[in-house]
Amino acid sequence: MACIVFSLEDGTTFTAALEGEMVTIGRHPDNMVPLPSPSVSNHHAAIQLRPDGFYVHDLASRNGVRVNGAEIEEAMLNDGDRVSFGDVQALFYAADRAPEISVVEAPVKPQTSVQKSVTSRHQVANIPPHAGVQPPAPGHGPAYRRREEDGSGCMTAFLLTLLFVGAFLLGLTLRHYEQTKGGILPNDLIEKLFSKASKLHIESGDSK
Repeated sequence: MACIVFSLEDGTTFTAALEGEMVTIGRHPDNMVPLPSPSVSNHHAAIQLRPDGFYVHDLASRNGVRVNGAEIEEAMLNDGDRVSFGDVQALFYAADRAPEISVVEAPVKPQTSVQKSVTSRHQVANIPPHAGVQPPAPGHGPAYRRREEDGSGCMTAFLLTLLFVGAFLLGLTLRHYEQTKGGILPNDLIEKLFSKASKLHIESGDSK
């Protein structure tokens, strides 16, 4: 005998045998297959037996009837078709009996914390909880790294200062070279210093 297996919104399932020429489906108790779902109309649909097979009819329901995802007004049912009455899903079986439906419960996750699992691991292995965690060696801790970073910053500032001073002196040398038509700033400075020193020496000798 053909049958249809309904899956309600709360997860329960039940099988209804398609006996007789007409089986009515809806939310009202006077239906041959009542479906307690707010998405199902009072008189939602009917399944009719004809010489060539079973047909499902939509009885002007509010949320419609779908066969394998397509909304229909009337459709012939084939073995294994998915039929939706509102939000209630169903499977049509043309065989003598529906396949057995087994409900498998999801495994319950044990309520254990990460801290407990870590503690039990150390206890089983007889290892102290902090074994393998060594304190930083002298000169390798955070304070040492901070000193290295400070030293690196000072060295960078010193190099930048040298570059700035070198660029400044180079600019003075080029400017002096252009103004003196080929003069070299260090040589001219040395000559001026020596000439001033000689002049001061001569003047001091004359004053005596």
